[in-house]
Amino acid sequence: MLYLSQAVSNAIDVDNKVNYKDMVKRICSIHPGPTKIYVNMKHVEKLPTINGSGDKSNLSGEDSGKQKHSDLNMCLAQWHMKLLSWYKNENNKGMTYIRPVGPIPLSPVMVLDWCHALDEGQATLSVPPNLESFNWSNKVPFLHPAHKVQAQASQNIDINSITGVLLLQTLANSGLFSPSVSSACTSPVPPPVTPTHIPQDPPISPPVPSPSHLSHFLCYAETNLSVCNTTLYEWELELQSIGPDILMDINDQTLARAGITTGDIIHLKKGSLLWWNGPDAKRKHSNTGASSGNEQVGQASSPPTRPLKKITYEKRFKDGGGCHFTASPMTINKDDDGSKLAPLDYDLYYHCTPRSSQRQMQR
Repeated sequence: MLYLSQAVSNAIDVDNKVNYKDMVKRICSIHPGPTKIYVNMKHVEKLPTINGSGDKSNLSGEDSGKQKHSDLNMCLAQWHMKLLSWYKNENNKGMTYIRPVGPIPLSPVMVLDWCHALDEGQATLSVPPNLESFNWSNKVPFLHPAHKVQAQASQNIDINSITGVLLLQTLANSGLFSPSVSSACTSPVPPPVTPTHIPQDPPISPPVPSPSHLSHFLCYAETNLSVCNTTLYEWELELQSIGPDILMDINDQTLARAGITTGDIIHLKKGSLLWWNGPDAKRKHSNTGASSGNEQVGQASSPPTRPLKKITYEKRFKDGGGCHFTASPMTINKDDDGSKLAPLDYDLYYHCTPRSSQRQMQR
């Protein structure tokens, strides 16, 4: 409270009822002129409202209703997140409740009802509420595609006719109906429809190993795996009955004694697995020389002998000249201690059949 005829310092602060009465007495005794009254509305807004205050009470009721509604939505959202963590589908689309007799997809209405029941304490996360939306008789369980034919066929059977037939047979067995009457009234029961089964193609099994597989694989390795002198290894591998089907299981020391380098061993092992499972290994190849031509059906055959393979070589002397000769597969000799290669005064070439060219033997 501030009087215009007085200084600002003489203003009266009214904080309670006693101060208000004191202010009224002073005003009546002094009879001041115009007076200004300042009211702090922040304190007024904190005061409790009266029931008959009209629009203000209605506004406060609406605010409280909105607060309750927002709190309910928050609780429902929390229950929805918990249900989603329990029953979310693999593709992150929708939810499915797994029952003992089969899965049931949860619609948005069912999820909302379940959330309300969880908030009211009438259900748990593992047991849904007992509501009409969760009536399992109204739900159609998922069917495997292979069982759809059987399910559609079973729907065509009239349950009433089957019930009537069973009733007539029971009455006939009890003697109330004669057999002729019961047989005349009996309608034929449709036979059960068995689902058709589509046979699947048998899986492709690995081919049976044959002597020609090794030769074809070595040609493939020299052409596609950049392994040099593969035809020189064929004789040693044949002597030990090593084919591309078991090359991965052979010890590296055994292959090294056949004259194969460490890098070529790795390439041949990895390539043999791919080649053996590929279409080239399953293709039929002509295998000349693998079996003798004098074998006949019904006669005892002697054990097959390995063919003696010949390779064309060429010696090119370093001082000029050279010669051609044919021999079995060879390897470059080393010194007795095996530490270094023996010195040669010539370069040795061999005829590479896959590439149809002369290839120098690697030292």
